[in-house]
Parts: sequence; structure tokens; C-alpha cells
Amino acid sequence: MEVRLDANEFPRAEDAFHAWQRHARTLMSRFGWQQMTSVGSGMTAALVTDGSRPMRIRHATFTAVAPIDALMAMTELLEAAWVLAEREVLDGVTPDVEAAVAHVRAVAAAESAPAFAAAHAEAVSRHVITTFDDESLSIGAGAFSRTWLRHEVPPIAEIPWDALRNIPLALITGSNGKTTVTRWLARMLRDAGHVVGMSTTDGLFVDDALLDAGDYSGPQGARTILRDPRVTAAALETARGGILRRGLAVHHADAACVTNVSMDHFGEYGIMSEHQLALAKLAVAHAVRDSGTLVVPADDPVLRKLAPFSTSRIGWVTLDGNDAFVTAHTRQGGDAALLLDDVLLLHHARRWHELVEVRDVPLAAGGAARHNIANALFAASLAAHLGVSIEAIQRGLRGFGTATGDTAGRFERMDVGGATVIVDFAHNPAAVAALIAATTSMPATRRAIAIGTGGNREDHAIRLMARTVATSGHFDRIVAKDMPRYRRGRAEGEMPAIMVDELTEAGVPADRLAIAMDDRAATDALLRWMQPGDLVLLTVHSDREAILARLASLVASGWRAGTTLPE
Repeated sequence: MEVRLDANEFPRAEDAFHAWQRHARTLMSRFGWQQMTSVGSGMTAALVTDGSRPMRIRHATFTAVAPIDALMAMTELLEAAWVLAEREVLDGVTPDVEAAVAHVRAVAAAESAPAFAAAHAEAVSRHVITTFDDESLSIGAGAFSRTWLRHEVPPIAEIPWDALRNIPLALITGSNGKTTVTRWLARMLRDAGHVVGMSTTDGLFVDDALLDAGDYSGPQGARTILRDPRVTAAALETARGGILRRGLAVHHADAACVTNVSMDHFGEYGIMSEHQLALAKLAVAHAVRDSGTLVVPADDPVLRKLAPFSTSRIGWVTLDGNDAFVTAHTRQGGDAALLLDDVLLLHHARRWHELVEVRDVPLAAGGAARHNIANALFAASLAAHLGVSIEAIQRGLRGFGTATGDTAGRFERMDVGGATVIVDFAHNPAAVAALIAATTSMPATRRAIAIGTGGNREDHAIRLMARTVATSGHFDRIVAKDMPRYRRGRAEGEMPAIMVDELTEAGVPADRLAIAMDDRAATDALLRWMQPGDLVLLTVHSDREAILARLASLVASGWRAGTTLPE
């Protein structure tokens, strides 16, 4: 549980935090949970702004491990402990501990499910995947799973254990690239003959069939895929928000991947640094079985330092094939995927495999899209650890990105009216920098970009995105866009105004700047501006399908850039 405290309005935050700890431990002792409960806590502080004033924010966190059928009760306990602390510190009165105990006891009684807890524990001891939510428990995965309602789980002896098995499964997280890696891995698994379940920020899929559109990168998406009776392998995108709010959906995976960490979402759930963000994302390592592998980038200094503390079995990924650290790792028999002399190489199970040349990877853009070379290496390494053959990996590297929909909204390139348009999800400074770097060598008469981000970023993060655009390349037109669906407390027009202010301070002339109030308006503004031979980068975060459909319609109609844009 996390509490966000504005020290301007809550000067006794430190006292409240210590009172919270004390009351939580007192309440846990009343339920006899002290022997089975591991408690951790801490406070972080940062100076942030709400757009009108600086705020000294303290993030107080208190974590506790509860019995599997008392998780909601533990949550209620921690919240009750906070209410007791507020009464004591703010109001100066003696809080009613007995009322808090009675409330938590009622929640615990309703939640208690002994057969559910026993079956879950037995599955864990057998190393069989389990997933559960408020209503049900599943044992096994995909085609080899069974699901029971929470209070209808049979006794252990009546569960058909021989029929309940795991399937090849990987968890993919990171600040950028995780959707592309998940899609790429799914393609390799399909090429290996699997029926693949995939959960992403775009939706739920079984092979190419869309089950439901939307952001399913949290536990709910993973559970849905792992309960589908058709699925024989799974690639599960696992976002930071879901990890911090709900934890991991599974306790068992064959492999996991953290693609990178970059400054994003700071200020949420007590995450105030790349170090803390890396630790949150490395939670996926705890689900990797003892013989499984965590795949991480050696090129990311934070992950290079922290990953070895999460597990001893690491598959390093690097774009520097001469990296001495990775070379030493492979000489000792460790796994790695790397780029050397424009060739993608894989060291797996103590053998070297030459995969493909960069020129044969469509998404690498001839080597310019280095972030997609890294994504290819992540996918190849994960696939190898899920038992995919080298031949199927090679087919996936050569074929992914050639079919419509392979990379929807991620470095999706098209010719629109004689101009080159690239649609990408770049939503933070690192992703925008990678997009610009990947397109710098592309020929263009003029260049333009539309940028935007979520309102839950702090002002300096929004400014950094604008500064990245101003310093990373020359643009003849920059559209700063609002994002109504993702304002998250920001006023209408506030985010693009901040970006334009930063771009102006960075020296971008006013006649090159524009503001749009949403993704569609930004797209139309640049379509009206562009001429044949131009390069336009559209960072699209909402209404993607509508925007892609509009672009496809323009292409089909034979529309030419520089002529009147159809409504």
C-alpha cells in the first residue's frame, strides 16, 4: 500500500508514517499473522508541481505478505491502520482499534477459502502454474488448465493433477519495446507450431484472432489468456502499472525479459528514480523457474548492475558484440544475444548460432532502427528459452514486419500521397529519441513530428520530451498535441502548452510550431502540411485504428500530398 503526502499540507508526515507502521503491526498481531508475515516499509521524497505550486511529496509505502485467502483482508488492515494513524496524528485523539479489528475480521471471514488456499499451495509445490482472482482459481495453463469458482475448489485428492500442466510462457516488461518484443516472440512461437496466447497494451489475441481490444498488459489479461483452452504457449506483456497495483498474474514462467528502463511515470507508487523503476520491473524475475532465464540488456547500466541480484541465470542482450562483460559471460557458458558485424548472433546452451544479417530484418530499416535490432535480439533469446528451434527463430526474424498488422502502431511505415509517414507509440523521451534516430538517415525533403504524452508525467518529464525533439534532429514542423483520454488531471491544452514553451526556449522558431487538441487533429494538421518527399512521424496514442484507417483510405483513393485533404 502507498500513501502520497503533500508535506505543505501534512507537515507531520514522518509522525504519521511511524504511527502507521505501529498500528499495522498491532492489527496483524491480533490476527496471528505476525509469524507468517514479512513486513517492509519506507519513505521517499521529491519536489514536484501540480502546475501551480511546488509540493514536497512524500511517498510512504508499507508492504506485507498475507495468506493467499486473506489478501483483501490484509489490504483492509493496512488501510485501517492508516486511518488510525491519521486520527492519532492529525486529530490528536485515541483511535478506535477495536472497531478496526472488527472490520478486518469481517472481511477476513468473507474471504476465507481453505480449499482454495490448500489447492493453490499444492500446485505451487508441484511447480504448476496457478492464476486466481476474486472469483476463481485456475491450475495449469491454456489447453492444460482447469478453473473452479473460489468457494467450489475440490479437495486436493479430487483435483486431476495429471491433466494439469504448464505451457511455454514468457513475461515481457520494460519502458519501451515490450509490445514489439511480445508480438515478435508470438510470431516465433506460431512458426514453431504453437497456438499462441498474447496479452498486450493493444488487446488479447489467440494467434491472429483478436479476443478483445484495449490495454491488457496487467494480470487480468494474463489470466484470460492462460485460461483459454486453445492456447499451447503464451507471450504476456507485463506493464509496470499492473505489477505495482496488482502484482504478477503467475508465479511460474520459463523466461522473462526487461527490455530497458527510462525516465517515465516517476512520482507514481513511490517510484522516483530509474533505480527504483528497474527494481519494480525486475519483479518478473521472481516468476522465472529455477532453470529458466531472465533476459536483460547489457547496454542498460541500471539493469546491468541490478539484474544479477534478481537471479543467477541471465541471458544478456547487447548491440556491442565486442562488449568484454558479455564476452566473459559467454566464455563461462552463459547465454547472450548480440549484434556483431551486422549479424545477429545467439549463444544458447553453450553453442553459438548465426541467426540473420541485419539487412534481412525488415524492422531494422537497414540497421538505422537500432531499437528494433535490440527488440529482435530480445525476442530471439526468449524464443530459444521457450524451446523454439533456431530455424523458427530465423523465420520469425526475417518475416515479422512484412505483413499488415504485424507492427500496428509501432514503427509502422507507409507511403501516403508521395510522402513517408511513420506511426509509432513513442510516449516518453527515450522512445522519441529512438524514433528520431531510426529515421535520421531516411531521405526527406522536409521533416515533421507530432508529440504528446500522458498527464500523469511531471512537468520536467513533459519538457524533456520537447527538449529531446528540439535537440535530436531538425524538424520543419512540430505539432504538440493534447491527449484528452490521458490528461489525468491536467487542464485542457496544458500539456501541449508546456511542450511549446520548452521548444521555444530551445530555439525552435514559432512558425514551425503548432498545437493540436487530440491525435486526430494532429494527424490532419500534418497531412495538410506535408508535400511529396516529406517524412512525417506520427506518435499516436489514442484513436490509432481510426487514424490508420484514415491513412489507408487516403492511400486507396490515390490522394496526393499537397492537394486538398478530404474530410
